[in-house]
Amino acid sequence: MASQVNSHLPLPPILLTCTKALAIVRIGIGAASFFAPQLTCACHGYHVLEPYSLLVRMMGHREAINGGLLLTAEDKEAKDGGRKSIRRALLVGLLADSLDICAVVYGFSRGEVESTTAGILGSAAAGAITLATFILRALSGKLVEQAIIVDEIEGNRLSGEAPGPWSKQVPGEPPPWSSDELE
Repeated sequence: MASQVNSHLPLPPILLTCTKALAIVRIGIGAASFFAPQLTCACHGYHVLEPYSLLVRMMGHREAINGGLLLTAEDKEAKDGGRKSIRRALLVGLLADSLDICAVVYGFSRGEVESTTAGILGSAAAGAITLATFILRALSGKLVEQAIIVDEIEGNRLSGEAPGPWSKQVPGEPPPWSSDELE
């Protein structure tokens, strides 16, 4: 498995940057929901009365805790560099965001949420899911392997060589790869 093969390598900087960005967004949304629940909800087109601010605060600190978990998941001392901890924190976030989408759809279907609010909240959850999925794929090594293969093909195409020892290019024949496969 690729994750076992690459687990001894340090985590790529772009992966750490994406992970930290997602964590900071979660912490920011959580803190805003905790300290200014009515303002935070109003920014999303969802108006909450004062007595219901407590529920928003409760959801906010959970989001901030999830962000903190993700932010502190990297462990340079661990054999895998913290991949397992990062993966676990991302999966918790994926579950929370998936349930958020379910809640938005349910609320919208019952007329409890306007379409603009549903769109904003659903899109935010979908964006977090997309970024977390990208990071999980990168942690598994699949994106790294694909990038190496594409880089090798692109580099060799520019030099006119076949893309590595695994190529079965026959002299005089077109190469076994095409630009359509890379796009």
